[in-house]
Amino acid sequence: MGLCCSNPEFSFSKSGPLYPNNYSLLIPYHDHKAQRIFKKQVSCTLTFPVHEYSKVSNLGNQEISITGCVLPGMDPSQVYYKECQDNFVCIVTPDFIISVLLDGHGKHGKLVSEHCKKHIETYCKNKLYKIQENPAKYVEKIILNCDRNLNSSKIDTNLSGTTAVVVYFGLHSIHVSSVGDSRAIIATRPLSICKTPIKTLQAVPLTIDQKPNHASELKRITDSGGLVQRAISKNGKHIGPYRVWIKGQTLPGLAMSRSIGDKLATSVGVTSNPIIQTFPHYANTDKFIVLASDGIWDVMTNDEVALYLEKFSKLANPKGLRAQFPVTPAKATIARLLCEEARRRWIEVVKKESVLIDDISCLVLEIGEDKEVFIKSLPERVIESRNSLDDIEGSGTLDVLDFSRNDPNRGTSVNKEDIKELLL
Repeated sequence: MGLCCSNPEFSFSKSGPLYPNNYSLLIPYHDHKAQRIFKKQVSCTLTFPVHEYSKVSNLGNQEISITGCVLPGMDPSQVYYKECQDNFVCIVTPDFIISVLLDGHGKHGKLVSEHCKKHIETYCKNKLYKIQENPAKYVEKIILNCDRNLNSSKIDTNLSGTTAVVVYFGLHSIHVSSVGDSRAIIATRPLSICKTPIKTLQAVPLTIDQKPNHASELKRITDSGGLVQRAISKNGKHIGPYRVWIKGQTLPGLAMSRSIGDKLATSVGVTSNPIIQTFPHYANTDKFIVLASDGIWDVMTNDEVALYLEKFSKLANPKGLRAQFPVTPAKATIARLLCEEARRRWIEVVKKESVLIDDISCLVLEIGEDKEVFIKSLPERVIESRNSLDDIEGSGTLDVLDFSRNDPNRGTSVNKEDIKELLL
């Protein structure tokens, strides 16, 4: 999806985009066989953020502007209530910044992400010196320790959990750990244009989405006795992503291979061991670090996010918390604007598929220039690639009852009420 839109309710001007809070939508509805039968006109009033953040700090010679936003998901037709399960936390010191984004899922996903947010913040503040001494070690320990603490709590995590992406941003290095499909990228200026005004930022992924059909993830799950398959609709079509199942059961239906919590899924190979990445920080070419939930990544590519930030960050208001509608750059932070752009794209999806709008969250670190750094030839930063298996032969299929108002294409987990049986 590009940055242009033909929607008459949405507009761009020289001062940037304008996001209204009311939409009139013609939503398609489906019968139990997932066949489109009619459309209904509905009026949709959008929600305000449940969490925003803004802070300006210095890291060495660079000014860092940090903004964050969580927009709660919703049912545009206002039939179903959706509880917001996204969260984030940011710890700022003179020598490094730790940013963490969480996207809860399951019945108790909100409790899980809130618990993890509080625990991670306390844990990091108590370990600041140790984290600075060995950041690669501690970005891993942050997630593992959080998982242990959650499992010892009173929260029922059998079918609930959260993603986590942790970014340590230091003077010379970036250390990242992640579980699940929340993602972090860095938007950097190519060396070929580094001496001219910014024209095109390149998005460099800092994390890998952990899906059960990735070859190494699939092996671990199947070796643990798990089953990885997609669901099948009543009309015989495969629906949504590959999910993790216990053989002979309709649970847990998790669409990721690593997470915090999810006790039932851990019995069949889902793990809280994060994937760790380390990158050099290029002080005079790196412009943004972005952490976001799949509420953004499901409707925007890495490059589209980088392009959006490049285009509108200078128009945004870093102090623009609690901006009223219509949302414009003059009133809102760049994190709020990015979330609103993702929500606008979700509305376009709703018009075609009649799905719930997902929770949308992000943290954006805008990196000022370090004029004392001399630009020289820098090695390219490349993340490990993973092979995905798109045609997994299993010993059975999953029959789906009714997805008329659920979203099996993007949902992290499928409720057992939506699954008829596992045929072995």
